Amino acid sequence: MAKCFHPSGAFVEFKRDEVEQSIPDRFEQQVVKYPDRIAVKTRNHTLTYDALNKAANRVARAILAQRGEGEEPIALLQKRAGLHGFEVMLLPVTHPGVEQKATWLQIRQNRPNYVLLWGWGVMNSTAIKEAVAVGYPRENMYGVWWSGAEPDVRPAEGGAKGYNAVTLQHSAGKFKVHEDLKKYVYDKNKGAAKWDEVGEILYNRGMINAMLGVEAIRTAQEKNGKKPMTGEQVRWGLENLNIDEKRLKELGAVGFMQPLKLSCADHEGGGQVKFQQWDGRQWKVISDWVPSDQKLVRPMIEASAAQYAKEKGITPRDCSKEK
Repeated sequence: MAKCFHPSGAFVEFKRDEVEQSIPDRFEQQVVKYPDRIAVKTRNHTLTYDALNKAANRVARAILAQRGEGEEPIALLQKRAGLHGFEVMLLPVTHPGVEQKATWLQIRQNRPNYVLLWGWGVMNSTAIKEAVAVGYPRENMYGVWWSGAEPDVRPAEGGAKGYNAVTLQHSAGKFKVHEDLKKYVYDKNKGAAKWDEVGEILYNRGMINAMLGVEAIRTAQEKNGKKPMTGEQVRWGLENLNIDEKRLKELGAVGFMQPLKLSCADHEGGGQVKFQQWDGRQWKVISDWVPSDQKLVRPMIEASAAQYAKEKGITPRDCSKEK
């Protein structure tokens, strides 16, 4: 217990978990407990805790939008909500995300059908722990690709079982290329990471990034000659990548990633994803490749990019004029 002096002259006792919280976290708990009570009153205005919280969240989102942060998924989710008739509840979490108790009290109170975790770093594992604490089913939680690696689930131990996440080009696991890695690198004591970490999500992500970089340089050299490449030449190489099934087999990457063909107009290579689920010990892929809805998403991206270019005075590239 902790004691605080009150202006009346008396000491008021607080539980330790009440004082070991931030002011925003304490405020959001008041929002959950007493949404209709008056929080702020001036000569001309009165705001309840719920109204003040919504106003504060609007301000926070506006600030993040000015910095280019925080708005990525919101427009698409709201568009989907209008098309399919579901309600979106936006629950911003302050970086780095270690204080989420008030947020998960709101989730416990409202019991949404699903929770989309758009997090990063410790924010993810904290969210899963809080879901366990309030009894929210992890099977109904879905994370974006940067919310779906081993460090996001292991801190919650068995509590993370059933949690789902998107994966882009890879999941956990070892393939032919990993056998070559062991033979030519680790068996010769040249590996930088622990062998036990090879095949995990983050390691595989690094391997694919390196693979794409090397293939881009190789593609650029096919056009410009076997010599050091400039940044412009490597960009051309990236925009002309064509890693088909034949090349994947040569790289030992069949099953490790999907075939990838890029262009000036398409930096995604189709935009397909898979879903994976944590079984308490490791990630298991639970879907085939799922295509993105380009008819819905692409016009929104084009409009956002055009607006950004206008605001920054940027002249967009015309891919039809490039070879």
